[in-house]
Amino acid sequence: MEYASAENAMAFHGLGVTEHSHGSKSIMLIADIAMMTGNIGRRGVGVNPLRGQNNVQGTADMGCQPHQGAGYLQVNDPANHAMYEQFYGAKMSDQIGLKMPQMYDAAIAGKLKAMWIMGEDMVQTDPNTEHVKKAMNALEFLVVQELFMTPTAEFANVVLPAASFFEKSGTFTNGERRVQRVNAVIPPLTGTKTDGQIVVDIMNRMGLKQPDYTPDGVLAEIARVVPFFKGATWEGLGDNGKQWPIAEGNVGTEILHTETFKRGLGKFHFFNFKESNEIVQHAGEFPLILTTGRILEHYNCGTIGCWLKSPTK
Repeated sequence: MEYASAENAMAFHGLGVTEHSHGSKSIMLIADIAMMTGNIGRRGVGVNPLRGQNNVQGTADMGCQPHQGAGYLQVNDPANHAMYEQFYGAKMSDQIGLKMPQMYDAAIAGKLKAMWIMGEDMVQTDPNTEHVKKAMNALEFLVVQELFMTPTAEFANVVLPAASFFEKSGTFTNGERRVQRVNAVIPPLTGTKTDGQIVVDIMNRMGLKQPDYTPDGVLAEIARVVPFFKGATWEGLGDNGKQWPIAEGNVGTEILHTETFKRGLGKFHFFNFKESNEIVQHAGEFPLILTTGRILEHYNCGTIGCWLKSPTK
């Protein structure tokens, strides 16, 4: 009642909502409530996901999910697939890939032979550690791109020494869709390279010739593929960045859905009641459902922090 009657009301949610069996439905229902109460398309309202790590939004924008390419375009849609193949001049799969838990199962089953991990310590941070370790051992070839010799990197056949965010230039995108320039403070340490340059080097060694990585070059490529980055340029982002969609001339968008939705009219979702799987699967065994939370060490697991040693006297 207070939410519906407030002049402006904002909804925020984190992983505790999304990681339950009804996670996706819960978010759609939150969006339903926002639309039916008029709390969307104006300043001071909206549905706001609280991202768990820096640049999670940017990673999603660039197609980290197996069913989507950059720009949230479905990989198995014939038109999207044709666009990607034409743009890159290469034959590409139109099949939806595997999510991380599915990768572990596939590795153990002998269906996934190799993995290239960039900057994630799954052995230490993912649930069911022994299952993750079993999957790592089942791989025929494992490459880990990292700053430190993490527990995951210890399973690797090859470790590629990467650079920290202090040592590379690119973009971070936050929860308000703000694409921000990140400028290198110092050059990479001797023997290390930026993630982008490592990827380019591997592409060149595999026969697909590419120029060296540059942040402006990558953003120009993104602007040609991702519709809501169409007007983005490295220089045009300026000191404070731009909120996507970014139109021609580096014109950002502060507020979404001010006049209409991308699909025209808003769509309300209805779901018949179904008991949560967490209760059904463990009926009588566990009387409580716990909501996930996170403190500093979770996911980041301490490997990207800094430790200072006091000077000796």
